[in-house]
Amino acid sequence: MKHLILLLLAFTVIVSCQRDEDALSKTEHSVEIQEPSNETELRNTVQSIAASWNTNDPTLFNSNTTADIIRNTNGTRAANNQKEYDSTNRQPFLNAFPNFNVAITDTEVVGNIVYTNWTVTGINTGEYRGHPATGKNIKLYGLSIWTFNEEGKAVQEDAYFDRLALYQQLGYKEVPALTE
Repeated sequence: MKHLILLLLAFTVIVSCQRDEDALSKTEHSVEIQEPSNETELRNTVQSIAASWNTNDPTLFNSNTTADIIRNTNGTRAANNQKEYDSTNRQPFLNAFPNFNVAITDTEVVGNIVYTNWTVTGINTGEYRGHPATGKNIKLYGLSIWTFNEEGKAVQEDAYFDRLALYQQLGYKEVPALTE
């Protein structure tokens, strides 16, 4: 009986994730999976994007992405272009964690889609989204799904990570929702 419950739970999660993935893939950048022009090149591009975070180099990031790159974070649209990606994603983290480091721990390439597991570390020595520095270390694990165009530039990133784990590591307390 226990195995049946686990099997049903796994099936439910897979179906739910497929629905979320279908909804997210219906963007301006819907790109059908293509045969990779060079799998090694796509892996290197993802590593270069990670290096752009680690060195706070927006030029390196921009050279590996299209001007209208889309970023979805945990299923929610976070950016519609390079400028928004930088101002709403990269800079808040890099300002809060000057020693921010993203390490790609695993990569799988399927056509023009690159799946990456990553680990992020850093010490919160700067303001993070309106909260003062805590001096605390963070270590987060996540997954990014990168979609590339024919020229080998990233057109979309779908990033997933446990935001609650980040807040807990920073020592934030849960804030109840505002009511009228």
